[in-house]
Amino acid sequence: MIVESALSDISDRDRDFLDAMAGQDGPSAAGQIGAILKAKPNVVSKYRNRLIAAGLIESAGYGKVDFAIPGLRQYLRE
Repeated sequence: MIVESALSDISDRDRDFLDAMAGQDGPSAAGQIGAILKAKPNVVSKYRNRLIAAGLIESAGYGKVDFAIPGLRQYLRE
């Protein structure tokens, strides 16, 4: 229920970003996400920042992000 509520306000492109992350195990590198989405680094950065501000993802080291909500990766995989 918490996950559905958190996802209710995001754009389709935000969801694409999260889906790209969900396909990987562990933290995701921005470059990997960009390759999956066929997006330029500035576009990846824009969505990364939006999703961090929304509390859905968090920084996991230089150039990497991970899910901030427990169970979100599994929810997106289902």
